[in-house]
This record gives sequence, C-alpha cells and structure tokens, in this order.
Amino acid sequence: MTTNQGFFLLKSKLTKVTQQEILAAARAVVKQAPLFRPSMPNGQSFNYSMTNCGELGWVADRHGYRYQQVHPHTFKVFPAMPQVIKDLAIAIAKETGNDDFYPQSCLINLYRKGEKLGMHQDNTEENKNAPIISISLGDSGIRAKGLISNYSIHWFNRWRKTTSILLSYSKSLRPQCCRAIAIEFVDNCFLRIGKQQQRPIACGRFANCCVSINLR
Repeated sequence: MTTNQGFFLLKSKLTKVTQQEILAAARAVVKQAPLFRPSMPNGQSFNYSMTNCGELGWVADRHGYRYQQVHPHTFKVFPAMPQVIKDLAIAIAKETGNDDFYPQSCLINLYRKGEKLGMHQDNTEENKNAPIISISLGDSGIRAKGLISNYSIHWFNRWRKTTSILLSYSKSLRPQCCRAIAIEFVDNCFLRIGKQQQRPIACGRFANCCVSINLR
C-alpha cells in the first residue's frame, strides 16, 4: 500500500476469487437495476454507462447531480448493496484508519472500449470527510489524480495497470480533490494465468471493458 496526499493506493489487493465474486455481484445488480447513461444539466450525455445499489444511487440529468433512492428510468428502488462489496469496503476503510466508515451508496460504472470519465470533483456528498473507495476490474487503463488551483490542473500522480483499489481521504484536500479515469485498471492476477495472458472468462457480458465499482 502506498500513500500520497490523502490517497491510499492498494496494488493487486484482490485475489482472483474475490474479483470474480465482486463481478458476479455487479452482474446481479445490473439485472435488477439496468445500466443507464447519465447526462449533464446541459443535456450532453456522459461517456460511459452506470447503475447503483445501496441506500441511495447517484444520478445526473437536466435537473442536476444528486443522490436518490430510485432508478431514473425504471423508477424502482435501487437494490441493496451486495454483502461482498460492503464487507470489502469496510475492511479497506479500517485498514486505512477509517474505522467508522459505512458505505451507503455503490456506483457501478461500465467503461467500454474508448469510453472514459473526465476530470471532476465529488461535490454531491454531504460528508466531505468520508473516504471514497474505488475498486477497478477489467482491461488496462490510466487513472490520475491531481489538484485544481486557479483553474489549472496540477497532477501529482498517475498509474497504469495492475491496480485494484484506490481510497481517497483527506479532511483538508477533499474539497479540492479531483479524479480522472480512462478505462481504468487491470489486476494482474485476474488476467494472467501462467505465462499466457488471457481474457478473464469471469467478465462475461462485461468483456473488453472495465467495471469500476465506486463505493461512498
């Protein structure tokens, strides 16, 4: 585990079995709450698909960015957060010194080939001191973090490949923190079997893409 300015980076943290369990849980959520493509208040669509589970789900449309209990298209209550995801999030939070962390919302972001999440700040959370945990599975990609100051982006770290979990937490930095994701990460124990690199069979319908499970 490495740390940098309020961020904890846990490389190759998940076993293959745990990754498969998380992916199976994500598939089960998608069956109950179909993937949808959010849009900005100006009507422009996001460049990836997503869904939610937990007490609240994050949505974005012409009315703004917010958390709510129901799916924006089916109008059904979002399904409960799978226990395997909740338990992992709580364990990671405790490992990084956040003993009172309890995840209320889980965002499942699907990045197909060429899709990405641009630079942004997480400003819709009421508790700015709570950590954000990101679990990334699937194809390789790039993730970066930095600070925005006077409308300029100052990068202080970038990663590529073999990264599983990122936890961002800082009472002083959270209001200024931003994240950028481009088809996120691959975990080496998930794709490499012996000397041959293979497609992860467990991905199923999510093959050739990345599933990012962002816990809040």
